[in-house]
Amino acid sequence: VTATRREQRLQEVPLAVTALSGDTLRSRGIENLNDLGPGKIAGLTSYPLNGTETGVALQMRGYGTSDASQGTQDNAVAFYIDGINIPRAQGGALDLITPERIEVLRGPQGQLFGRNAEAGVVQVVSRRPSGVLGGDFRAGIGNFDAYELKGRLDLPEIAGFKIQLSGMYRKRGGYFQNVKSALLENITPVSSPYSSFHWKTGDYDKDFRQLKTYGGRIAVERDFGDLNIFYAYDDVWAKDDQAFPQILVSPNTGTIENPNGGITVPPTGPATIFTTDGGRHQQLPLDLDKYPDRAPFAIPSLYFITKNHGHVLNLTYGASDALTLKSITGLRRSINYGGAVTSLGTSPVQAWASNYLDSKVFSQELQAIYTTSSFNITVG
Repeated sequence: VTATRREQRLQEVPLAVTALSGDTLRSRGIENLNDLGPGKIAGLTSYPLNGTETGVALQMRGYGTSDASQGTQDNAVAFYIDGINIPRAQGGALDLITPERIEVLRGPQGQLFGRNAEAGVVQVVSRRPSGVLGGDFRAGIGNFDAYELKGRLDLPEIAGFKIQLSGMYRKRGGYFQNVKSALLENITPVSSPYSSFHWKTGDYDKDFRQLKTYGGRIAVERDFGDLNIFYAYDDVWAKDDQAFPQILVSPNTGTIENPNGGITVPPTGPATIFTTDGGRHQQLPLDLDKYPDRAPFAIPSLYFITKNHGHVLNLTYGASDALTLKSITGLRRSINYGGAVTSLGTSPVQAWASNYLDSKVFSQELQAIYTTSSFNITVG
């Protein structure tokens, strides 16, 4: 592992570290950081952001960011890919294409990883090109009309260059059924004229929590004597519909979710629902012990778009047997936009919450790693 910014055996690291290999990730069905939910790694909790599952909120030992969906906040748990810090939660849960391992460091790591590591660090280490022809490919199907394709190809070494190509495609239907409504088909939801994005015409009565994502990655590595150069570029796109909104008992009327009326819920007995198409039907009393799998009436199902791409350039120079010099350069851009209906209690003026985030991050780190029989010294 590289928990101390140098390669060491896990048994030799004097820190609370958990490492999951690529084979372990595959056997446990871990495709992204949101799959590292409660119970997978002690002390770590991950969960998707409100509205979109391509974002991730991380908590370590109960400590994290109060609202990770705010684009102006960095995570309290630092997230790294190949030594590059990913400060924003949006886009952090995109599918991992070719991970070699994931390292989880519990406890403050500011002295080794800089800022935003008050609670700990989650670090993804990608698989390096082998220079030998080979690779792997897998396909899978699942419930909710889900299927995925994922592959990696290592090319033979060419003029000393090792090249690796990898890609993935995943699609899944919605978890929760929506009610079809002609009022929500072939429409364009209203957006602010000052918004940075505008909705397109579509059918907004689709089921909730649908997902479509695809992406690719290219990695190149070459040794020039004592100098090792590693470069990687990845590009991932995702579209996912919001989660099923929490239907709250509310006296408010005239909201976009129920424009023709409100909900009347007596202390006991069924609730009267006035649907968006003017219909009316009875609903059984709310069962608080069971989460619904179907909307009680047509609710606009808005979507989120996430675009994420980045460059990584790592230079490693072995100045001597004891001294290693490193340069880690990163350039990443994350775009996330969309909207989500909140609840029946939403004001008719602010019928849904929409957002637009365009994050551009450049980072440069220099390291000097010195090792003797008595000391391990790292300067960065």
